[in-house]
Amino acid sequence: MRINEVVLSIPSLISSLFDDIVVIDQSESVYYSVNYTGEKIKVSSKNDISSLSNKFSKNIIDIINENDEIKTFFDGFFISIFKIENYKLVLFSNTKKENISDNRRVILIADDSPVITKFFTRTFKDEFEILVAKDGNEAIELVEQNKDRLLGAFLDLQMPKKNGYEVLDYFSENDLFKNIPVSIISGEDTKDGIESATSIPGVVDMLQKPFNAESARAIVNKTISFSPKYKEF
Repeated sequence: MRINEVVLSIPSLISSLFDDIVVIDQSESVYYSVNYTGEKIKVSSKNDISSLSNKFSKNIIDIINENDEIKTFFDGFFISIFKIENYKLVLFSNTKKENISDNRRVILIADDSPVITKFFTRTFKDEFEILVAKDGNEAIELVEQNKDRLLGAFLDLQMPKKNGYEVLDYFSENDLFKNIPVSIISGEDTKDGIESATSIPGVVDMLQKPFNAESARAIVNKTISFSPKYKEF
């Protein structure tokens, strides 16, 4: 790996560490949410700064206004604030621990990108227990351990150790598709590539990178609807 590849990976690594990233324009009293969805940076339209109180804490605006630079724990979040001219960059990491019920709906996300696995975890944490694998070997191990609980699996085709195609072979060899529906995650954008990926026996659909919460949710809901356990919830 060359130095420019290391530098380019920094935004992704930062994103994987934080649940929310916002940039505040103090001159207009507005903020912008910054998200790394798939492989691109997405900046939201501007929002009134007062709405941060509803999202995080009623006292969060006071913390932001009173500090140009700080790293602190506050009301269940680890917060880092940096001042850049007339803007403030605020990084939030949720430190609250959730109790996961054994009866909670479970899905698997297998991708070697921490940005994508963090995105899935952040987007669906209130609806599912999220199992995360960073390579094909871990994906197979998690499926073996949780095959009776999984509602669906979402696989990147290009993973280290064992790739997504090899994980799909494992599903086929063990007759798992009938109980665990699978959709794939891919950066493929050509017509032939998309048709080739979605024509793999047992695959429900494909989530194309880069993606947003709406498209991810549509694929997740479609995929789990094929699970025989779906109607139990």
